[in-house]
Amino acid sequence: MLHSKDWLMLAVAFGSMAAGVFLPDLAAPFRPLPVYCMMALLFLGFISLDPRQAALDIRRELSYVMYLTFLKLVGLPAVVYLLFWYVLPRYALAALLLTGISSGMVTVFFSQLLGANTPQVLSLLVASSVLAPLTLPALVKLLAGQAMTVSYTSMAGLLALIIFTPLAAAELIKRFSLRLTRAIESRKYSLSLVIFACTNLGIFSEYSSFFRQEPRLVWSALLVAVFLGVFYFIAAALLVRRRPLEDHLAALLGFGMTNFVLALVFGARFFTPLEPTVAALYSIPAFGLLVPINVYRSLGLRKRSTAAPSESEI
Repeated sequence: MLHSKDWLMLAVAFGSMAAGVFLPDLAAPFRPLPVYCMMALLFLGFISLDPRQAALDIRRELSYVMYLTFLKLVGLPAVVYLLFWYVLPRYALAALLLTGISSGMVTVFFSQLLGANTPQVLSLLVASSVLAPLTLPALVKLLAGQAMTVSYTSMAGLLALIIFTPLAAAELIKRFSLRLTRAIESRKYSLSLVIFACTNLGIFSEYSSFFRQEPRLVWSALLVAVFLGVFYFIAAALLVRRRPLEDHLAALLGFGMTNFVLALVFGARFFTPLEPTVAALYSIPAFGLLVPINVYRSLGLRKRSTAAPSESEI
């Protein structure tokens, strides 16, 4: 199920969150780094990816990719908002922001780690990053009746910079230095631990005083974030239940590993402190999802291996 490296990754992730909250002054230098950390994780994912083969794979399943993108940016956010509006209206907008934002930059890295369909993960990441600056403000206006003025040009440009700069850097290194490429690939795991720690130190030190001054609000926001993580997992598993295991894992990552850093930025800029708090705390279930996704993968592989002999006999 889970290996020692998985537990070490979870320990580093949650330990760095705690350090950011309780040692904010020491962690303060990391506050400008989360966006650059996202780019670094994308780079680690791209260093092992063949973009030409990925493009061919995406082209073969373009209609399915469009289906996933619609669910990610329109279908699930609308369902989540309406659910919270009836049950817990105070958190409806925070849930909408977190659900309707693009897929997280970590998805490509974890896709390769878990053996998911990486071209699908990459295509959902790119498509949702391009379209979210259009769809999310429209949903906020339509469902919540609030204005969210986002410059599409600047936001799309920023997301393009975050995605395509690591891609270009990875391709240049693969073309001109095979030795450096292999060195990076052999150290991907240890580098990812450092990146996760820097990301969490930056985010949680930024909101440290709020977390400590409003513990009741933080606990309720954390419960909302955990519920959303569970909801994304179940929804993804059901919506792609007829697909191969690799596609299941891709959907679980694409829906569950949402771009909470960008949701945090949007929430802090346009709304009350509640929205960025939920977004920041979603990093806990986001990393925690690695446990059920790993279990899901192990069960799927076991089911496939037991089914294989009977198929070969037919």
